[in-house]
Amino acid sequence: MKLNKSNFSKFYLEKLNSKLILIEEMRKESLKHFFSISIVYDLIILGLMIKNLNNLFFIFLLISLLTAGNVAIFFFVFKNYRKTFKQRIISILFQEIFDEHIYDHNRRLTENDFNSSFLYRKNYNRFNGEDLIEGTFKGQDIKLSELHVQHVRNGKKKKVKTIFKGLLIILKVKTPFNSISIVEPDNIIQSISIFEDHYSNPIELESVHLESIDFEKLFSVSSTDQVECRKILTPSTQENLTEIKNKFKLTFSFSIQPNQVSIAIPSNKNLFEPTYFTPCNKVGAIQEITEIFIFLEELLKEVKVQ
Repeated sequence: MKLNKSNFSKFYLEKLNSKLILIEEMRKESLKHFFSISIVYDLIILGLMIKNLNNLFFIFLLISLLTAGNVAIFFFVFKNYRKTFKQRIISILFQEIFDEHIYDHNRRLTENDFNSSFLYRKNYNRFNGEDLIEGTFKGQDIKLSELHVQHVRNGKKKKVKTIFKGLLIILKVKTPFNSISIVEPDNIIQSISIFEDHYSNPIELESVHLESIDFEKLFSVSSTDQVECRKILTPSTQENLTEIKNKFKLTFSFSIQPNQVSIAIPSNKNLFEPTYFTPCNKVGAIQEITEIFIFLEELLKEVKVQ
């Protein structure tokens, strides 16, 4: 059964419900263990604080240990639950989209993958991620993962700037085009943008204005070739992308190159995480995750260039 918004309830009952019931029991046990261990840990720390009320430095140190210790306990206790949820539930959802796939929640896309998208052209020096999926979509190679890319500046005050946080998808395709076209939200592109390719050659992008007024309100387009860009973003494609944007209320950008389509979906959430303090088999919780997969499939179908 193909997953979509209209058949979600049936899909949930047939493919997810029984597995989620078992995983929910694991969540409850993990929650009990977390509270049991953290209460004992907190009482020990509080006891030490009471005995050393006159030592402000030691009190400050104990408060730091209290916070760090509870975070460490949380991740340790819920580690297996989190892993099981991703292996048994997230993998099922990816099966509904991809022809075949390999999923590793500990791996991520590489910095070369990120740079090759041409979607984020700012400097960064911290690169993290998880939930790598590699497989095929409609016969084409695809890989994606969540990424958290930042620029950290050390000084008197440490400053951390997020360059990108969300989901990045790299789809390898054989396109008949030689240009680079980039579609981004919110009309933020300047009339001319210059950056470098993989070989440090300068690339100049020019703004492209298209026919659809509704599309132009949502997206800014730039390309190295205006004619080819219009062949890619036909009026029907503009209409479909506008419909997808309005339907799912998610922000996204994408680039199309001779052999690659890259899609970025910014998000402040960890998109494929289970719930920890509320039931994981609650329909609303899992529906939020499945809508991301439905959105992803519709978007991939639209920007996939043959």
